[in-house]
Amino acid sequence: MKEKLYTIPVTETFQSDCDCPLCAIHDKLDKEATDYIMGPSYMEGDIRMETNKIGFCKEHYDKMYHMQNRLGLALMCDTHIQEIIKQLEVGSASLKEDKKSFFSKGSKEKPELLSFLANISDNCYICNKIKGNFDRYIDTIFYLWEKEPSFRELVNKSRGFCFEHFTLLLDKGKENLSKGSYADLVDAVVPKELEVLKALEKDVAWFIDKNDYRHKDAPWGTAKDSVERAVKLLSALKVE
Repeated sequence: MKEKLYTIPVTETFQSDCDCPLCAIHDKLDKEATDYIMGPSYMEGDIRMETNKIGFCKEHYDKMYHMQNRLGLALMCDTHIQEIIKQLEVGSASLKEDKKSFFSKGSKEKPELLSFLANISDNCYICNKIKGNFDRYIDTIFYLWEKEPSFRELVNKSRGFCFEHFTLLLDKGKENLSKGSYADLVDAVVPKELEVLKALEKDVAWFIDKNDYRHKDAPWGTAKDSVERAVKLLSALKVE
């Protein structure tokens, strides 16, 4: 089974001490994909054809900008800009067509130029690469949950998940697991997530109370970084 190729990194991640194993997997894929595109791969013709068409999201432009390869980024930007210029020069005239005249041609699709521009706005070469691999890891998690009792123990011992990935597990698990295995998954992850959420809410509430002068001399306990932890859990955002 193809998913078996992904079992080792999944198992290793769930064995590690992290707030959300799925965040750890996603972060690893993000780093690998960004390093890959900023390595020699940007000189490969088939990859440049794709990056010319869709470019990158602002998050990955920022990451690439701060890596030590401005020449590589310049080359990708250059040919991407050339592609945009070509599309604008060729397709801008179609935007001035009368709307009724355009739709009378029997097509309800957008003009080709607008589709091209929307594709750039909605896409990112690195994000797409990450998503394809991340989806395979999710499939592997369900494969291990169904087939390996030892993996269930790892899930039970984990520290929970960020809310985004907790929701993803329940949503995709409903589609991919047998009824009994899905019920077992719910019984494993929901109580754990409730435990994490209740402890976090208690800390956030105490953080709020600590900003009341009546509690200024009381000990912080575990609440001092509770806002940071709340943002991480609720959004999977990396807060520095």
